[in-house]
Amino acid sequence: MIGQVLASACRAISGAHIEWRCDPHAGLQRIYFGNHTSHLDFIVIWSALPPRLRPHVRPVAGYD
Repeated sequence: MIGQVLASACRAISGAHIEWRCDPHAGLQRIYFGNHTSHLDFIVIWSALPPRLRPHVRPVAGYD
């Protein structure tokens, strides 16, 4: 429940718009990446995912 509230708040605050070019419900492994213009990259991407996929998402950071 907390995750759903956090995701809804993030979408409302950030105004992120998602354009899926694949089936987001398919059980395939994927890599999502942010452009690092904000410290909120992970939470915005996470909030855009379908709720059943969110528990399986892990943030990682690259060395700049």
